[in-house]
Amino acid sequence: MHEISLCQAIIDTANKQLKNLPNAVVVSLHLSIGALVPVDLDSLLFCFPLVAKESQFSQAKLVITTVAANSFCKNCLKYFAIQQRGSSCPNCEGYHYQVLNGEEFLLKSIEIQ
Repeated sequence: MHEISLCQAIIDTANKQLKNLPNAVVVSLHLSIGALVPVDLDSLLFCFPLVAKESQFSQAKLVITTVAANSFCKNCLKYFAIQQRGSSCPNCEGYHYQVLNGEEFLLKSIEIQ
């Protein structure tokens, strides 16, 4: 289950941002996760409290915004939403496209008290 290591990476990233605020109580961590990222969101939400216990993140909530995946077809020069990797362009059925978004896994903000 790689969601545990993802939770640890979220905490490590947040710790770097909070290095000058060691006594801050973290209320929430806001994430932006692309639709093409291979992560089980329910597992991520389940694992986070286990990884965060006995830290300044123990009471924090993960707030996740899912980002739709969009692509640009280099064959027909049209934009389209992509549902999964390996899909063809719905306009021309080509595979020569660029994914524009939907692959991100970002810690967008940290809410503290």
